[in-house]
Amino acid sequence: MNYLRTLLDDAASAPAPPARVDVELAVRSGTRIVRRRRTAWAVGAASAVVACLVASALVFTPAAQKEPAVPLPAPGFSKVFEPDKKYASFGWLPGEVTQSILETTPEWHRQWVTNGSWKVELRMVTAGRDMELSGSDRDFAVDAAQVDHRWLYRTDPPDGRDVEWNAVRITARDFALRWQYAPGALIEVAVQNADNPKDLLLDVVNGVRVGEEDVRVPFHLTSPPGRTTRLYIEEMGFHWRAGLEYQGDASVTIASADGAPDSTFTTEVDGKKARLENKYLAVVEPSGVRSQVHLPDGDPVELYRRLRIDR
Repeated sequence: MNYLRTLLDDAASAPAPPARVDVELAVRSGTRIVRRRRTAWAVGAASAVVACLVASALVFTPAAQKEPAVPLPAPGFSKVFEPDKKYASFGWLPGEVTQSILETTPEWHRQWVTNGSWKVELRMVTAGRDMELSGSDRDFAVDAAQVDHRWLYRTDPPDGRDVEWNAVRITARDFALRWQYAPGALIEVAVQNADNPKDLLLDVVNGVRVGEEDVRVPFHLTSPPGRTTRLYIEEMGFHWRAGLEYQGDASVTIASADGAPDSTFTTEVDGKKARLENKYLAVVEPSGVRSQVHLPDGDPVELYRRLRIDR
């Protein structure tokens, strides 16, 4: 599993993207935006309680920020993502990546990377969908009516495209920036636990490349049990895990493993040690990796026999 590792190492070694922004103009523009928004909220406040809640939620303003040179909108994106692809890449990261996660579903795409201290997350949704402000790592694609856009600060990039600071600061991140990568389709990049997180965020955003790219999944099924609904790949040092989920809650996962199987592997499938429980089948492969299949409405052993590991 070195596909993601190669891409991320390239991003970590790339030079920081140059700033293409008039910082003084950005400061003045951001100040005007914040002043107008605060005035509107002050006039429209219905009570002191509401005023306090608003004041506590606005943890930063974009007034002192340089503007990001965000990537141009990508034409030709469909309204459905294919779960065996990735839809964006990091052009620059602040250092070596020690853990990475990539996920794709028909409605959203997510990448998360860290070196054990700083963390960077990229999220995308298909056209016509919005994303939660709070940064949920599953099912964050929502209807636009569910998003409180008061916590998004609009900025004015040099090329006229809309970029918004997400001002909802939560445990999972410090700051986030979102923009449209295609008409009506959002992408967001967030950082956590970084020195100078706002500057780091802008540097990462300036290097993001939007585009469709095949992902190498280290296995396939000769006959899938249904439509693929989610791809998941995680790498951490020499350890890795990759999985596909299918319509009807079926799933296949293979992962690296340390040591011999535990005492719960009490049966065999095709001469390999295995564990079968509640429609879940786990098998110890000759290479040492572990395979797990889940088939709620069928025989997991039969599904396992359709599995081909490509490592």
